[in-house]
Amino acid sequence: MKPALTRCIVIAAVCLAAGLMVTGNGCGLSRTPRPSPRSYLLDYPAPQAVQKPALPVVIRVERFSAAPELSGVQMLYRDAPYASTAYSLYRWRAAPADMASFFLARDMNASGLFTAALPYDTRLAATHSLEGRVEEFYENDAEQKHWQAVLSVSVTLARENEPDVTKRIVFQKTYREVRAASVNNPQAVAGAMSEAMRSVSERIIADVYEALSRKG
Repeated sequence: MKPALTRCIVIAAVCLAAGLMVTGNGCGLSRTPRPSPRSYLLDYPAPQAVQKPALPVVIRVERFSAAPELSGVQMLYRDAPYASTAYSLYRWRAAPADMASFFLARDMNASGLFTAALPYDTRLAATHSLEGRVEEFYENDAEQKHWQAVLSVSVTLARENEPDVTKRIVFQKTYREVRAASVNNPQAVAGAMSEAMRSVSERIIADVYEALSRKG
């Protein structure tokens, strides 16, 4: 084969390969990968034991319920009145109601203010039960310089062995916290929601202790 012909064949092969590379790039091989879904959860340290006498009560923290729009793990945000939107890529690792009841039971037990605080699935008997419902659990973006975490929880403390239903309820109350995120992104909102849950938990525990100290 003549040298000139060989060079022509090599050049043609190189051009063909280059053309295939360009075609491949045009088909999307060089595009930036789509971001992967991210899951977030509440996270904050358990409280230290309070230097107060522990009450002789055993409280079972029931599995919380939630408002209809909060039944799943969608991470919701609101940026206009009457509007609620779910992120497509960001979600909670667990349902808001499950996270709220878990952290409250954990914090009540860590506080040392009661003989015991039990999770809802325990087989042990309890003197009192604490039911709850998560009313709000969302990111507020409407007319705010900084995004906010909004949390609202309603709880009912009841005596377990009281035959008179009119005397069974110790107290019922709603707690609400709004915390600003450090920056405007879902991860920072998860951090702000954790701080909101910490505050709500502290307030519930203090009220439960005060109510049982007075009424038993």
